[in-house]
Amino acid sequence: MEKIMKTELEPHAVEGRLAEVPEGADDSLNSAFQKNAGDAVNAIAAAEEVIALATAIAKKALDISLMHQTSSIELILQAAQATLATTEVAVQKTLMEAKASALKTLELARTIKGERPVSAKKKPVRSRQSRLPS
Repeated sequence: MEKIMKTELEPHAVEGRLAEVPEGADDSLNSAFQKNAGDAVNAIAAAEEVIALATAIAKKALDISLMHQTSSIELILQAAQATLATTEVAVQKTLMEAKASALKTLELARTIKGERPVSAKKKPVRSRQSRLPS
């Protein structure tokens, strides 16, 4: 959980890192890098919106608890827990989308370079003699 919370979520920083394309890259690879950078920025913006919404909910819960003079500490705690859970889900989703986007770009780069995709590589087959007991 701490690792997730320490993740930098600034869209301009992500956009700058993901949009860098190696020299000599094919146009299709370049467009894939840029599309993936855009996808990552959009996912982060969506996560930020969820965080803002969760914060607004927590503030509303505090206002209601103060208005009705209920156990404000319990309501604040519940709102904080809900905010944390919502934020964690949003961050996890963002990280998964960014990883999937990066993997797609890697597969495209390998295809352009003429390498076999990782999913198509076969495991080396051991010879019959190496499997026989000594």
